[in-house]
Amino acid sequence: MDIGDIFVTSQKSFEVGIENTGEIDCHWKLIPYETPFGAKFSFSKSEGTLGVKEHQRDLLKVTFLSDILGEFSETFRFALEGSSEMLTLTFKGHVVAPTFRFSDEIIDFGKVSYKFPVTKTVSLTNTSEVDINYSIRVPGDGRALQ
Repeated sequence: MDIGDIFVTSQKSFEVGIENTGEIDCHWKLIPYETPFGAKFSFSKSEGTLGVKEHQRDLLKVTFLSDILGEFSETFRFALEGSSEMLTLTFKGHVVAPTFRFSDEIIDFGKVSYKFPVTKTVSLTNTSEVDINYSIRVPGDGRALQ
């Protein structure tokens, strides 16, 4: 399942189904995962049983919430009781930083006479789905970055 780009600290949820195509009840169990991005996924259930020919469309709710940036491809494995085969479920995507834009890329003050202040207003717009903490510093204004 390709979940595409997702903003850091933004939560995304999916419902996953499973079907027992066998002739006996099937007990399944999620194998633990311990990769950096794998740990950012949570599953509503870690094990269960499906009856013969049973199909559950929304058996698992999978939630993804990452505080780290980067591309990922995580494959989760499910053991099937009595079988050497495993079911796999792969999620891939890209966790991206928040985005924003200023109303003007360049602020042109034009001609300014000495000791006559000129003010220009620009807007900063958060174009992402998550909150952004920011501080603005003008180089040479005497204030250090915080």
